[in-house]
Amino acid sequence: MLDLLQKDNHVVVPKKKFNPRTGPSIELGLIGRNNALTFTGLCSEHDTELFKLADTLPLDTTNSKQLEQYAYRTVMMELHTCIEEGARFFKLDADQVKAGRVKPGEGGAIQMAGHFADRSWRLFRYRNRNFDTPLLKGEELPIEHRIITFEGQKPTLAVSSFFGLGSEENGDVIGVMLSVIPEAEKITAILSYATAQKEAITKAAPELFDDSGDLKKALSHTILRRVENFTLSPDFYDGWSDDKKKKVVEYFHKSAMTGEAPPEDAEFSLFD
Repeated sequence: MLDLLQKDNHVVVPKKKFNPRTGPSIELGLIGRNNALTFTGLCSEHDTELFKLADTLPLDTTNSKQLEQYAYRTVMMELHTCIEEGARFFKLDADQVKAGRVKPGEGGAIQMAGHFADRSWRLFRYRNRNFDTPLLKGEELPIEHRIITFEGQKPTLAVSSFFGLGSEENGDVIGVMLSVIPEAEKITAILSYATAQKEAITKAAPELFDDSGDLKKALSHTILRRVENFTLSPDFYDGWSDDKKKKVVEYFHKSAMTGEAPPEDAEFSLFD
């Protein structure tokens, strides 16, 4: 799907930066298309087997098995990311303890490692409950899909991301599996979620289920507020004013820290 977005084999993605003086920051910049929306948590054989319908067939929103593969990929990508981040912070803590900069169990890195370890465990439980167990039992997956299609829409972005909207009483994540698929003359957003969590999700994000509202605005704001893994067309991004580029990056960075919603009057559309 990135064929429709790329320019000279590059696309635009959020890129993390770190300055020792000013701390972490985010920018939107070019990356090779083969490195965008890439999930490397599986060997090529199993990746091909698990996502064959999503990767080799045109999008068919009546094909429940294909929709399930798109949804499953978002969970696998988020789980793999959290495991990687946790390992990175565990190593950082070990290095700091060895160098005598922090005491065992007291540094910020070990706190972040613990956060990602817990997040990984919650995602594993989510995957097991909604995918692995029913698949092994030969049962239908307990998930539903909301399909939003924008006809006559130029391909501007792609998304494959799982994001949380809260927690159940036992701490398990309440989440949305979001896939945004660009095609030549339309863009389709697939919001997948556990059937058991539908009420909680529609309550937490009613704007995504309001067909009378501005769904392009609702999706754009949701992506910038809650999603890390998205890809933009360079041609589309280059058409933004310098002011929009600045404000989008400023908000994206701020939302990563605070999670707050963007201003209602913000011109943050990710659609043409």
